[in-house]
Amino acid sequence: MAAGYPPAAGYPPAQPAKSGGALKIILIIVAVVVGLGLIAAGVVGYGVWSVAHTVSGVVHTDNKGNGTVSILGNTISTGKDVNVSAGDLGVPIYPGASRGEGGMKMSLPTGTVNMVVFVTDDPVSDVVAFYKGKLGENESDMETNSGSVLSSSKQGANGKDSTIITVAPGEGNTSGKTKIGITHTVSTQ
Repeated sequence: MAAGYPPAAGYPPAQPAKSGGALKIILIIVAVVVGLGLIAAGVVGYGVWSVAHTVSGVVHTDNKGNGTVSILGNTISTGKDVNVSAGDLGVPIYPGASRGEGGMKMSLPTGTVNMVVFVTDDPVSDVVAFYKGKLGENESDMETNSGSVLSSSKQGANGKDSTIITVAPGEGNTSGKTKIGITHTVSTQ
């Protein structure tokens, strides 16, 4: 006789528990979705890293804080000390004026845009008088209580040439001074 007791009558022997087939399918689907999510996150992360490194190669900042972006044949420079001459502006710079905050020089295949801010101790009326008549025959002047806008636009041999000069009392750190904003646009189309 074998050691142990025979199974009691009426009770079937214990069977190992079966795991459900549906649970296995759900776990496999969850694992696939999580895996695809990790792959997608990796692809997006690599794309962001790649764009960041590409852009960092085309954006340059000089020791004065001016930024220059050169991409696809276009150059955009911004900052306080962007190198913009009177020739780039199409008008002379007001005598004794100093560079103010802000400036931009943009060179595109379709033309150029140059914008600079100057500051002077002279009153608005003196600055407006200096610039009146300097924009040519198409000059248009508009005066308000707070300042003036002088503008001109003409079609030339090299395309459309437009100049806008805004003269107004300074605000904030330029309070008590006169601000001169000059924007010169040349379109080759």
